[in-house]
Parts: sequence; structure tokens; C-alpha cells
Amino acid sequence: AACVLGVAGLVVPLVIEAWAVRVLPVRVVSLMLTLDPVVAAVGGWLVLGQALGLASITGIACVISAAGVSIGSLAAAARAP
Repeated sequence: AACVLGVAGLVVPLVIEAWAVRVLPVRVVSLMLTLDPVVAAVGGWLVLGQALGLASITGIACVISAAGVSIGSLAAAARAP
């Protein structure tokens, strides 16, 4: 069971990433991949009960802040004449 979970945990994200690279704009894919460690850390906390230390929480906040700035700049670029 652990082996199946390990393989699925590697194959499924890679298949989704390959699909996203072909279908979605590059900016969207890069933003998705930037948020991947945040999703993993929060998932480990919620599902597995793993503790998040101060460094992890600070890192998550930094990544989310950077993603927010990136989204804001994309929106501003889209509105520009």
C-alpha cells in the first residue's frame, strides 16, 4: 500500500503538470508550481497532523505573498492599454 501511494504521489502530480504545461498559459503553470510546496505543507498539516514550525509558516507566508504580487502584476498588465 505504501509503495502504491508513493508511486501515485509521484506520477499523478507529474501527469497533471505535463497536462498543464500543454494546455494552460506559462504564467499560470509557473504560479501553480510555485504554490506546490505550500499545498504539500498544508496538506501534511491537515491530513497527517505534521507540525509546522515558525520557519515553515514564514516560508508559506512568503510564497503566498509573492504569488499575490505576481497575480496583481498580471492583472495590472492585462488592464493596461
